[in-house]
Amino acid sequence: MEIKRICIADLISKSQIDTKTIKYLRFNGKNSIIIPKGEEIYSDTIIYPLKPISDIAISIYFGSVPKNKSGHNYSRTFSYIEEGNKIINKIFSEKYKISNWFFIEALELTSENPKKTVVFFGDSITDGMSETYDTRNNYPDIFSANENMKTSDIAVINKGICGDKLTNIGIKRYAHDVLNIRDVKYIVVLYGVNDIIFLNISSSQIISAYQSLIKLAHEKKLYIYSGTILPFSEIKYKYLWNKKKEKVRNEVNEWIRRTKPIKGGFDAFFDFDKEMKDQKNKTIKDLSLFLKV
Repeated sequence: MEIKRICIADLISKSQIDTKTIKYLRFNGKNSIIIPKGEEIYSDTIIYPLKPISDIAISIYFGSVPKNKSGHNYSRTFSYIEEGNKIINKIFSEKYKISNWFFIEALELTSENPKKTVVFFGDSITDGMSETYDTRNNYPDIFSANENMKTSDIAVINKGICGDKLTNIGIKRYAHDVLNIRDVKYIVVLYGVNDIIFLNISSSQIISAYQSLIKLAHEKKLYIYSGTILPFSEIKYKYLWNKKKEKVRNEVNEWIRRTKPIKGGFDAFFDFDKEMKDQKNKTIKDLSLFLKV
């Protein structure tokens, strides 16, 4: 893949950037770069006055592009596509837009005040899958926006992927997406519901996957927490729920609640299941989450 030019800028609205804030990125001092298949590259470091809880637009002018593109599907964040070199456009056309982003892995930041990092690791609930687009309504964002002084020195990274399964891709991407992040100190895992719904996985298989995450985290002296798996009996496609799957969900949640760290469990847990359950009929009552800090 060839990048001919790339820049970042403050985002004013969904398709409008503040052209006064544009900063160009370079690679070993050059404007363009060819990225071999399957490889990752870093741009040169730049100074950018980034505001807390702000939205940044990344604009890329491509040369040759591979047929199969890496990206973040179902990100619910719009990408705007135009022909030619339009990266300094103030407003991008609404004609061709897609709710995915492509190629970008992360923005790595430095801070004047050292920060510890918490990585939220999970599936669509973490990722922010919802009925609305271009919103910041996932629970890691809510945590990040929290003004509690006790958490003001904590940087937040969201590593949720919509539709992901813990026992499949989740385990495989854990080292790259979580453990290799600079200054990571805490991990919050909310994972497993897709394994139950779509893979008909057993509770022992999910628990075994949890134990692998915990072991690797503790080897690096990291704290690792979990959220209990949310109810899904009132899911839109009701055929995806049955009593066997509910039994698996409850078994996993009881293991999370009862297993102490000294016995191989998580260091602590957030009981999302308890908070989201309708106590009258034991079904989910709302898809919105809240976080107590």
